[in-house]
Amino acid sequence: MTGSRRAIVQTGISEAYFDQHFTLVNIVNKPGDRRIVWKFRVNEYETFVGDVLGFYTKDGKRVDIHSVATTLHTTTEITKTISRKSAIQKMQRCIGKFANPSVEYRKSGEGPAELVFSAESIPKISRKETEARREREEREAREARERAAKSKTRKDMDQIENEGDDDRPPIFTGSINLQTGKCVKGQLISTP
Repeated sequence: MTGSRRAIVQTGISEAYFDQHFTLVNIVNKPGDRRIVWKFRVNEYETFVGDVLGFYTKDGKRVDIHSVATTLHTTTEITKTISRKSAIQKMQRCIGKFANPSVEYRKSGEGPAELVFSAESIPKISRKETEARREREEREAREARERAAKSKTRKDMDQIENEGDDDRPPIFTGSINLQTGKCVKGQLISTP
């Protein structure tokens, strides 16, 4: 715990700031699984910061390596943040209706670690698109059953079915920097 605290402080914050904003949540000290979880709280926001411990030996002594030094890299003492209400409004302007919101404290690009509010958009699907999708799925399921009935001689072969979602609307992600209010928008892409 002391080493983890020191590793976080060495990223750029003072011990006083650490003591005010970080709270110990959990310590796991098992062979092959050593980690510490901290709760980071500033103004209306809180998130978890994990530190996984590895080690190497030097001159016959074990030297711990803290993942949090890489995860955060450099930090500053965050004191001012936008309000939760403002963050929600900015996210709605950035990506529209959203789901799966979370707050993270992480390294972002070349600068110091940032406190960010992240979420993903809820795709807009019209009633007509919903009905067309349902009809297509029913037709594809019926065709698949018919193909399976015809090919009973090839039971031992795995079939890869078409997921049929090539025409679904895109899902966007948004990350609001909770200090500046700036939104970064991206698009989720998945492949089979």
